[in-house]
Amino acid sequence: LYGGLDYVNKESKDIKYITYNLGLVHKSGLKVGLSVKDNEPLLSSGFKLKAKKDDIEYNFDLSSKTDFEDNNIFNIKSEIKKWFGKFNIFGLYKHEYYNKKEDFQFKVGVGVKL
Repeated sequence: LYGGLDYVNKESKDIKYITYNLGLVHKSGLKVGLSVKDNEPLLSSGFKLKAKKDDIEYNFDLSSKTDFEDNNIFNIKSEIKKWFGKFNIFGLYKHEYYNKKEDFQFKVGVGVKL
């Protein structure tokens, strides 16, 4: 079971919204639920994958929220980490489609586990 809200404000891309979310996640990574944006219900669905082998960790998340008309939000996130003890080097890719607008990010960096 999951619940929460998404607050997104990307002024440079003219993407701004708040969704309130509630749903279920299966152990296979599939998720389905209900989101509400501007008092409009949206079907929320997605898939999450987490994999780890030795010192390499991979995460993938695909999600959509739609009313099958004017409100369509699609997100793709992919992350890979190579661990060196408590430190890691990571690559992150995020892509968001909000109606007919889109935004993406790509990051490379160093992380530490506290």
